[in-house]
Amino acid sequence: KLDVMTVWNSNGSAELAIGWGIKDVVIETSVDGVQWDALDAIQFSRAPGLPTYNTYDEISLGGVAAKYVRLDIQSNWGGILMSYGLSEVQFSMIPVRARTPEPASGAADILPDSVVSWRAGREATQHTVTLGTDPNALTLSDSSSANSLDLASLGLQLGQT
Repeated sequence: KLDVMTVWNSNGSAELAIGWGIKDVVIETSVDGVQWDALDAIQFSRAPGLPTYNTYDEISLGGVAAKYVRLDIQSNWGGILMSYGLSEVQFSMIPVRARTPEPASGAADILPDSVVSWRAGREATQHTVTLGTDPNALTLSDSSSANSLDLASLGLQLGQT
C-alpha cells in the first residue's frame, strides 16, 4: 500500500522565468496498468530556482493498493511552454506483508531447534510458516501472531521435515 508521495518540483536556474515546474496535477494509481483510479487534483509548490531549495510537497496516498502511479499534468507554473519537469519523486509504503525472514526464504539445513523470525506486516493478525524438504510441497507447520516462531516446539527432524 502506498502511503506518501514526496515531490521536489523542477528547480532549474530559469525556473522563475520559464516555470517548467508542475503546478496542477491529478495523481492516478493502478494495480495492473490498465484500469486507473484518479485521486484528488492537487497543486505542487513552486520552486524558486535557487541552489538552496530543499522544499518538497508530501502528498498522502491514503494507503491505496497500487503497483503503478502516473501524474496527469494539467499545467505548469510558467504557462508559456508545454514542457514540464520535476526534480525528484519518492514513494513510501505501508508494509502489509511479512518481509525479511531470518533465515532467508528457501534456506536449507536449518537446525530443528532454531527460532525463525521476520518483520511483521503492519496489518497482519497472523503469519503462517510452512516447512518441508520439497519446496514444491511445503506443508503447514504453524501460525503465529508474533514475528517469530520457535521450531523446537514443532518436533522437527533434521533432513526429514
